[in-house]
Amino acid sequence: MPFLNHRSTEVDLTCWIDYWSGKYPHATDGRVLAIAAGHQGFLTAQDVVVIFEWKLEPRYRAKAVAAIAAFDAANPGELRRRTSSALAAKTDIEALSFLRGLPQMATIPSVAVASCLLMVLDRNRWTVIDRMANTALVALKEALSPLETRAGRLRDLYLALHNFNPDAPNYLARDLDWGVYLIICREIARITQRDLRTIDRALYMSRGDLYFECENSGAQNGHEGEEAIVKTGPKPNAGSPGTVVRVPISTSDSPCLCYRCFLEGLENWITEERGGFKKSTRDTNRSDGTSFQLAYENGFVRGSKGRVCNVTRKECLSLDLFPEFWAARVATGAKDEKSYSRPVEEAFKHAPFCPHCEGRCGD
Repeated sequence: MPFLNHRSTEVDLTCWIDYWSGKYPHATDGRVLAIAAGHQGFLTAQDVVVIFEWKLEPRYRAKAVAAIAAFDAANPGELRRRTSSALAAKTDIEALSFLRGLPQMATIPSVAVASCLLMVLDRNRWTVIDRMANTALVALKEALSPLETRAGRLRDLYLALHNFNPDAPNYLARDLDWGVYLIICREIARITQRDLRTIDRALYMSRGDLYFECENSGAQNGHEGEEAIVKTGPKPNAGSPGTVVRVPISTSDSPCLCYRCFLEGLENWITEERGGFKKSTRDTNRSDGTSFQLAYENGFVRGSKGRVCNVTRKECLSLDLFPEFWAARVATGAKDEKSYSRPVEEAFKHAPFCPHCEGRCGD
């Protein structure tokens, strides 16, 4: 299966970074990277305006641009002093502290925008932190979690991730996470031999999706530590949303689906249900089906009150796994089996053919 998991290697991680960074709209970085390459050891108000226009959502830009212009007019030389001091700071926390108090960085948490200024000041030392990147690292931490107790190929990365705990569910950037976040990104850069800007692009684009495509990945071999490298198959041809490709279901020999094909089937069913019967599908059908997928991808089921029950981690999904999932779900407090079983069963009925997992249910 071409997605990161506890059996992944350094090659797989590099493939994942390359795959997602390749999807980033590189042209949008042009102006900020020009400043990064040409500044004189500090940033001007105009430089910060360019960074704001690059980083902030449109609804915040005008106010932020006006605020930095007003700050610079009221405090001549202060922006130069603060940014040059940040660049010369001995520690990452000290660098952040020099920028705290600037417009868009005036409150805690201030790190999301401040990290953009730091990246422009020295992109080899700092990178951007935001909720998209945090979501990606949380997913990576969960995927690698079994490495805590044995010497896996990516164990050092898992140890770096161990103390990374941004606030759920949105994983917004916090000053508190800044130091650990940088350690993790630098470790990924060390393993993959990619620069921090490439790491940030990959984290931003993946948003927690651990799927990747790569010619030289060893992700399918299923034998951690072996040197054998196999080529991944083509990405599943899922078809357009709403396309129904029915797959026969048999509880004794269920078809196998990777998580992407499973979710495509779930979306196909929801599209068909809502298109034919409008409001006949519960709003929670998607989350009920996704919880089944996440259980086997992460190796545990978490209840709404925080109770956790372990399940067998699987790279491919089949209906035969549902009894184990439901037993774990009951242990965490669930009571309505039908609300979970129906979206799971329908996801298999409406899924495309899955070239990744066909015949792998017993693996």
